[in-house]
Amino acid sequence: MAHARRKFFELHATNKSMLAEQALRYIQLLYEIEREVRDLKPDLRRRIRQEKAVPVMNMLHAWMIAQRDLVPEGSAISRALDYSLKRWAALSRYLDDWAVPIDNNWCEVRHEVAYRSCSSLREPPVSPGESRRLNQERL
Repeated sequence: MAHARRKFFELHATNKSMLAEQALRYIQLLYEIEREVRDLKPDLRRRIRQEKAVPVMNMLHAWMIAQRDLVPEGSAISRALDYSLKRWAALSRYLDDWAVPIDNNWCEVRHEVAYRSCSSLREPPVSPGESRRLNQERL
């Protein structure tokens, strides 16, 4: 959900798009529900997601489909809508599985931290020619 949200956020920040703002309102509601259930037991988390988040997701999905039919092909808002609509199954997967988070930001942050902390262990990049020379020396 974070990637979809980011598309609309950037569009609203740069163009003050009212459609992007509306999408952000729907997404904000979903994150508010998620904050409410974050520390609950799994069955309760799933039940509340079903009761509260599913209707919001359904409204967001219907709204996105309706807006997509109205906006010009190739526009920034059409690309943001297409991004979310093409990934709808993945975006809504968290609703049925208590163990799936609303987004994977925590995972991406950990991956980035691990990548950066290991960067000192990697050799500096070499040119293709230098790479071939090194490989020939190893033979």
